[in-house]
Amino acid sequence: MLTKGTKERGFISSAAIGFIHKNGFFKTPPASLMEDLLLIVDIGKTMPSFNDLDLSDKICLLTQITMPLSILLLAYYSYTKKYNTVILPSGISMAFGFSGEYYKGDETIAKLSKKVFTDSMEQFTQVQLTEEEYVLLRAIIFCHSFTDGLSKQGKELLLNESEKYSKILMKILQNRHGDLAGARRFTECVQLIQACFFFGHQHSLFFNYLANVSHRDTFRNVMPEAFVNLCLRKTMSCL
Repeated sequence: MLTKGTKERGFISSAAIGFIHKNGFFKTPPASLMEDLLLIVDIGKTMPSFNDLDLSDKICLLTQITMPLSILLLAYYSYTKKYNTVILPSGISMAFGFSGEYYKGDETIAKLSKKVFTDSMEQFTQVQLTEEEYVLLRAIIFCHSFTDGLSKQGKELLLNESEKYSKILMKILQNRHGDLAGARRFTECVQLIQACFFFGHQHSLFFNYLANVSHRDTFRNVMPEAFVNLCLRKTMSCL
């Protein structure tokens, strides 16, 4: 996605849109999804706290935060482009893509697609994050210390880093808006993080449905296993 690590891509052709409508998103490798997953891993590698974790903690953390981060990246990018539904840098609306011929009549797809790609946008539209706030929220999510399976040392490290970024965000907001209004704005940002985890869970449920029902013959074959595991929230054997 754009903004601190995302690049605009050429707009998708009408032929490509027609192919997706007829065959779904996972007939061929989903380039945009894989680029975003790789971006999330690469962002982690630039963060000192992530690099200080041992390998098992890195794997555990990525397994839990990739989908919430994906929601943050997708929704923030779409908000900056003034859309009220998730849109990819290629120009395709995800909700539109999942309403095509291939998925026609699947009420589960329709329900999950709306929740993940449209409902997730509501708070972003309301809160109207600045780029500075977005970067700090991303860092806070990357330091999610309440992740099951982390070592004691990993939890302590991430908690300290999370508190550091939270204090930076609070200070910036109170300097900008005043003590009371800044604290109120900070609360809105925390609630947005909670929304990212909620919709990240819905996103993972959506991927599991796609992998086991809609695209059970192709989903696990068109992406590297590590990316599949991130989507399905399964523990990876390697980064």
